[in-house]
Amino acid sequence: MVDSEKVAGALNVDEFLRQCQPSGDAAYNAFKSLLEMLESSATRSQARAFLTALQKRFGHSKDASASCFDIYHFRIHDVLLSDNQ
Repeated sequence: MVDSEKVAGALNVDEFLRQCQPSGDAAYNAFKSLLEMLESSATRSQARAFLTALQKRFGHSKDASASCFDIYHFRIHDVLLSDNQ
């Protein structure tokens, strides 16, 4: 089961980024909580909407992506899936 405090924090982009900022380990743990949300049918749509908002914030340029990595210890990459999967 997903902890409701983690869900609330993860759905706020600024709070999520604050959790990621201290270190790569902190970013890993924040994304781990987000992945738990994706696994749960009750929180999946909210997690997907959150990921879209996160991608929009940092996915618009290479400079934004590099800045995200330098400050928050993660990068956003587009993953394209074909119809055959």
